[in-house]
Amino acid sequence: MRQFIEAIPTDYIDAARIDGLSEFGIFFKIVLPLSKPTLAILAVIKFFWTWNEFMWPLVMIHEENMKTVTLGLSYFSGVWHTEYTLVCTASFLSVVPVLIIFIFLQKYVVKGMTVTGIKG
Repeated sequence: MRQFIEAIPTDYIDAARIDGLSEFGIFFKIVLPLSKPTLAILAVIKFFWTWNEFMWPLVMIHEENMKTVTLGLSYFSGVWHTEYTLVCTASFLSVVPVLIIFIFLQKYVVKGMTVTGIKG
């Protein structure tokens, strides 16, 4: 986020200052709308990272009804036998929420790749 905000051309900010916007106005009316694609990508990555967390919930959660999806996937494989059809089905179902969020935020990802600043 920091690198993206620093890459915003200063001509936008200078023009907003000339128009009389305050610093908060510049942030909320110039910087934040330009940062929507980056925020969408950050949301997808953070959700995916949190969704796939394994070690911290394994250490902290002791109640069965509070276990996460990744912990549930680990219980499908046993010591002597693994039911691969259940593991593959559960893995597919655990990926579905991440795909849905990515599909809804995909337009921002594409917009982030195609948006250009002003030529200096």
